[in-house]
Amino acid sequence: MSDYLHEILQLRQELEAERREKEEAKAREEAERREKEVAQAREEAERRKNQRTTLEEYLYNCHFYLYKKLGLADKSKSSTGFTKVEGKYYPKWLRPWTSFTNTRQHHFKAIRTVCGKRRLFHQESTTRDLGTTIHRKRAGNENAVDHFEKLAVEDPVWEILRPVWDEEELRKEYQCMGLRFSNNIRDFTQPNDGSKVGEEDPSDERQERRRRTGPNKRVASEQRVKRPPTKPDGAGVRTRLGGDESLAFVYDYKAAHKVELEYLKPAIAKEKLFMEVMERISSNKSRSDTELRGQDKAEALIAMALTQVFDYMVRYEVAYGYIAAGESLLFLHIDRADPQTLYCHPCVPDEDVGETSDGDWADDKVSYTAAAQLASFCLLSLRSEALKGASLDAASRKAEATLRKWREPYDGAAYLLGAEDTDSPSASSSQATDGSEFMSNAVPAGREVSLRSRSSCRATAVLRRDEEDEEDDRPDGDLSRSWARTDVSKRKEGPSSGSSEAGGGKRKRMPRCPSRHLPRNTARRPACWASREAGILMPTARTCSRIVPPKVAPGTLSTPMSSPA
Repeated sequence: MSDYLHEILQLRQELEAERREKEEAKAREEAERREKEVAQAREEAERRKNQRTTLEEYLYNCHFYLYKKLGLADKSKSSTGFTKVEGKYYPKWLRPWTSFTNTRQHHFKAIRTVCGKRRLFHQESTTRDLGTTIHRKRAGNENAVDHFEKLAVEDPVWEILRPVWDEEELRKEYQCMGLRFSNNIRDFTQPNDGSKVGEEDPSDERQERRRRTGPNKRVASEQRVKRPPTKPDGAGVRTRLGGDESLAFVYDYKAAHKVELEYLKPAIAKEKLFMEVMERISSNKSRSDTELRGQDKAEALIAMALTQVFDYMVRYEVAYGYIAAGESLLFLHIDRADPQTLYCHPCVPDEDVGETSDGDWADDKVSYTAAAQLASFCLLSLRSEALKGASLDAASRKAEATLRKWREPYDGAAYLLGAEDTDSPSASSSQATDGSEFMSNAVPAGREVSLRSRSSCRATAVLRRDEEDEEDDRPDGDLSRSWARTDVSKRKEGPSSGSSEAGGGKRKRMPRCPSRHLPRNTARRPACWASREAGILMPTARTCSRIVPPKVAPGTLSTPMSSPA
C-alpha cells in the first residue's frame, strides 16, 4: 500500500514539474514576443520620425510638438505697454463670425482632398527639434510671439498650402498660384493699377542731387520713396495667375497676456465692447473691486488690439485680418457693405483640440489645430480682392464718413449703452462730436492736495502718433496718463470744430496760473491733476474745463497749478 502511495506522489511531482516547465516555456515565449514587439515598435517609431508625414500626422506633430511647447514668461517679466490706437478707426459693433466654422471646414476639405495620404510634409524628428527650440524661449513680449508664430503656425501653413497650388483646378478656383506671409515694408506700399505689391510708383520717387561727403569725396545719393501711412506686423501676399501680387489679409502679433484667455471669449461676446470701453474712458468710471478692474483693463487691451487690426484692414481695404497672440488667434472679417461692424471668431487650439493621443487622433480634431484653421482662413481670404486705385479712394472716403477714430464716440452710443446714463456727464460727452466729445459739462470741485517739490515735477509729455513702435510700454494702470497727455496735445493744437471757440469772435483768454504767488505747500490744484500724477483714472485736461496746461519753455519744469476762483 505504501508503494502505491509513493508511486502516486511521484507521478504528481512529475506532472507538476512538467506543468512548471510548460509555463516557464510559455512565459519565455511571451517575453520574447513582447521584446520583439517592443523592438519592432521602436524601429517603427524611429522610422516614423525620419520619414515624411501625411497631412494628419503633420498636423498632429505641429500641435503637440510645436504649438503646445509655447511657454509664457511671468507677467512681472512681460511687456506691460498699451497698444497705440490714437487716430485709428474703430468699429461700432463687434459680432460673432458665425459662418466661419462651416466655411473653414469647406476649405479644409479641399486641402485634405489634394493631400490625401501622401507623405508630403516634414518628418517628426524635424518638428520635435523645432519644438525644443520653442520651449527654451519664454514668450514675454511681441517679438517672442513673432518668433513662435513663424515657427509653429506660419511655416506649417505655407507647407500645407503648397500642394494646393500644384493642382490646376484649385489654382483656377482660388485665382491664385501662391500665398506667402510677409513683413517686408515694400509689400505694404500702396500699388497703382497693374503694379506689383511693394513696387514704388516712379512718380513718387526722385533721385536727389549727388553730393560729396567727407574728405574722401565719397558719393552719396538719396532716394525718396512714398512711405505707407501705417504698417501692420505682417500680411498675406497672394500671387495671382498672371503673376501680379496683392494683399489678401493683414495680421498683428500681440503678447499673450494682452489677450488673456480668461477674459477673451466674454469680451468678444459683447456686441457693444468698443462703446463700453469708450464710455469708460470719457466718463472715467473706475470700479472699486480688484477683479472688476482687472476685467476692465483686459477688455480695454482686447479692444485696442482689435482696433489696431481693424484700422489696417480699413486703410488697406482688405476684408480679412487676424491677431496672433500665442495662445489664441482672432480671425476678423469686415463686410464692405457694413464697415461699422467687425466680425470675430476666436481660435483657442488647446481648448478646441483638447487632450488626445496618437491612438485617438480623430478626424474632426485635425481641423481644429492652429495650423489647420489658419490655412483654411488663408484660402477663405482669397475669395476677396483688395481694392486699389479709384475703388480704394472711394472706399477711403466712405470710411472717413462712416467710421470714427479712437476716442470719438459714435452717434447714439450713449443711448445704446443705457437711457439712464443720458443725464450724466459721461453720456452727454458721448453724444458730442467733432473733437469736443470729451468735454465734461460738470465742474470738478477743487480740493486740498499736497504738492511735490519743483524738482520732482515733470513737464507734460505729448504723445506722437504712429511712431516707430505701435506699443506704449507704460507700467500697468498708467493708461490714464496716456489719455491725459494725448488730450493736452489736442488742446495745444487749438480748439476743435465742435467747440464753442471755433465760431466767430475772439477767443477768451483763460486766467493765468496764480500758483506761483502762493506758498509751495498751500497752492490749490484741481483733483484731476493730482490724480493724474498718482496714476488714477480721473478727468483729463481735455475733460476738465477749469484746467489749462501752462506754456513751458523748452528745458524747464512745469509749475503747480490751481483752479481759478
